[in-house]
Amino acid sequence: MTSGADKALDVALRVVRKGGKILVFSSTPRNTGYPNNEIYYKELTVLGSYSPSPKDLKDSFDLLTSHKVNVKGLTTVYPLEKVQQAFDDTVANKILKAYIKIG
Repeated sequence: MTSGADKALDVALRVVRKGGKILVFSSTPRNTGYPNNEIYYKELTVLGSYSPSPKDLKDSFDLLTSHKVNVKGLTTVYPLEKVQQAFDDTVANKILKAYIKIG
């Protein structure tokens, strides 16, 4: 979870498989904690990480470019002229992840 939106945790808890792991890499505005029952009944592991290693970044890139991980629909594209709207929508939890397209 890296978006900084509260909804990201809700999505992560919904899609992670039983016994899976959620890596929290961003704080959220609400930051009220985790739904214990979801973690308990699914037997999940929740980890925190402040910064990925270069190898982690390469592995993530490889997963994305090989299409082994589908992230379609997780980002909302904004033109550079609407960067403030992207920030506002993220903080207001209207979107999961803003993608600022330049050009």
